[in-house]
Amino acid sequence: MNDSVGKKIVDALKQQSGVEIEQPAAVQTAPAPAVPPIQNFIPQPAVEPSVEEEFDAPANVTVLKNLISQLPPGITKQTGAQLISQTMSALGIPIKGVLQEAQQFQENLVSLSDECKANIAECKSQISAAEAQIKKIQKQCSALNDIISLFVQTT
Repeated sequence: MNDSVGKKIVDALKQQSGVEIEQPAAVQTAPAPAVPPIQNFIPQPAVEPSVEEEFDAPANVTVLKNLISQLPPGITKQTGAQLISQTMSALGIPIKGVLQEAQQFQENLVSLSDECKANIAECKSQISAAEAQIKKIQKQCSALNDIISLFVQTT
């Protein structure tokens, strides 16, 4: 992999956060702290959120999504993901925790989607019941109209 791409990722993180990040000379073997927040690295959106971003993803997930979307030309998403993972690990940010956040958020979205589908099904059921009631009311109105028209004609 190209070292300059890793440097570009670090530079992008610096630029987005305004925080000076030092690259370690060697990979540290000490255990990383439990998922440190990387909210400072969240880039500010340039435009209104799109439909897909209607629900707020965790900050770490948003950062990953933005970094993947801003990869330089010629770098595949898979290669970019490897570089970002290695860079984050070198900065002491465990990618495993970020991925767990992403999976939890995805599960929450699936659950919310299922709830919406259930609400739609319930609404459709209520609509069907209301339509059936409308038909009964219309039949009663028609029958009453026939009776009323008999007496109106004779008066």
